[in-house]
Amino acid sequence: MRALMRARFACAEGNADWSQTPLGAVETWSPSLVMMVRFLLTNRFPLMLWWGPDYIQFDNDSYCPILGTKHPNSLGQAGSQCWTEIWQVISPLIDRLFQGGTATWMEDILLEIDRHGFVEETHFTCDRQRPRLRRGTSKSRSPGRTRSRQNRFLQQCLP
Repeated sequence: MRALMRARFACAEGNADWSQTPLGAVETWSPSLVMMVRFLLTNRFPLMLWWGPDYIQFDNDSYCPILGTKHPNSLGQAGSQCWTEIWQVISPLIDRLFQGGTATWMEDILLEIDRHGFVEETHFTCDRQRPRLRRGTSKSRSPGRTRSRQNRFLQQCLP
């Protein structure tokens, strides 16, 4: 696990040392967090995990195009810091889930995201769900999983 984490996050200049984040050193992470990160890193589908009360972010390689220039600074960053331009839209959805609500599913949600130095219209189909964790970890926060859908503009312009 440690080798995989180091390899995946080595390029994250300020976040390679997890002991400097609210989560602390990898060796101190809960078994549930280690399991979720391992799942995330070995999955080829674009996935993001928000963890803890600050929604500290993890993502896999497939998620990087969604982040654009937000990567690699998004690794270990609070969700509200990474997604400032859409936090007012996504925060209530995440909060509701983390406060015991049911999983959510949204099709073709319009979000105006700055991920390449300018705000662009993007469309996503996404779901958010809590993992089923071991007893005693109910205060842990759950992952967010997002699947990118092609921008409507590109769909109209490409043959």
